[in-house]
Amino acid sequence: TTSCKAERDLMNSYKNTAEELNQTINRLHVNYTDLMTEKHQLQNNFSSLTQKNLETRVSDLTAEKSQLETRVRDLTVEKNQLETGVRSVAAEKNQLETRVRDLTTEKSQLDTRVRDLTAEKKQLETRVRDLTAEKSQLESRFRGLNAEKIQLESRFRGLTAEKSQLESRFRGLTAEKSQLESRFRGLTAEKSQLESRFRGLTAEKSQLESRVRDLTAEESQLETRVRDLTAEKNQLINRESDLTAEKNQLRRDFESLNNKGPISFFMSTERKSWSDSRQYCRDRGADLVIINTEEKQVSLCECLHISSLVSERVWIGLSDREQEGNMKWVENSPLKQGFYWLC
Repeated sequence: TTSCKAERDLMNSYKNTAEELNQTINRLHVNYTDLMTEKHQLQNNFSSLTQKNLETRVSDLTAEKSQLETRVRDLTVEKNQLETGVRSVAAEKNQLETRVRDLTTEKSQLDTRVRDLTAEKKQLETRVRDLTAEKSQLESRFRGLNAEKIQLESRFRGLTAEKSQLESRFRGLTAEKSQLESRFRGLTAEKSQLESRFRGLTAEKSQLESRVRDLTAEESQLETRVRDLTAEKNQLINRESDLTAEKNQLRRDFESLNNKGPISFFMSTERKSWSDSRQYCRDRGADLVIINTEEKQVSLCECLHISSLVSERVWIGLSDREQEGNMKWVENSPLKQGFYWLC
């Protein structure tokens, strides 16, 4: 605050000096104007004066001019000094203005700091009140702890008596400990035997686990085999069903043919070549049909109609396998000309 006041006084002093310099400059201008007026008057008077008076007047004026020039030089020097002083004052004024701005900023910061300190003061006052309340609670707690201390001292005396009893008990336990240590040594020996037995059992367990793994793998293979056999069984069951149906159909056909006479035919539903068809018949004690009579021709046509195989091609016991173009029946009898064996 003292620094700010000194700076304000200095600024006022500089302002006063500047005003005085301005007033001096104004006075010099006024004097200059007066001198110019006087000069004009002298020039007017010069025209009315005589030569002698003029010379005297010129001498006076010359002397006065010298004085005035000296005075002007002095005033010029003083003016330069004043201008230098003005510039210095202006520079100092700028510095002072900068300082004022800095001080203003600092003042703002100080105001902010004051507000912060005020808020902090309020917080501290609140904290003091809280601590005062906490102090009261602690004092109450202290009184409670004193009462608890008395109880603990009483408890300590009881524990001291109990300690004596425990020491007596400890001596008894020490003797019991000696007995237990002896028992422990015996158990340690027994433990060694059990560990040896355990290692043997562990080795046996490893062998059993290996055997279990082998059996598990074998079980997996057997399960796979069972699945395959089950699938094969299902296929056989389906095949059996088909054969049973075919057997029943053949039985019905056979019975139908038996009802018509002594000739019987068997027609398979499987597609085979001529050779395979003949072998199929021979494996069953028969052969491909030989159509050598009209009765057989009629019976065969009726059988085809009954079996719904009219539109299917069937093999008969006629071929030219031995000699191409020479048709023979399977019992080597030639084909009779003019006999129709097709339906």
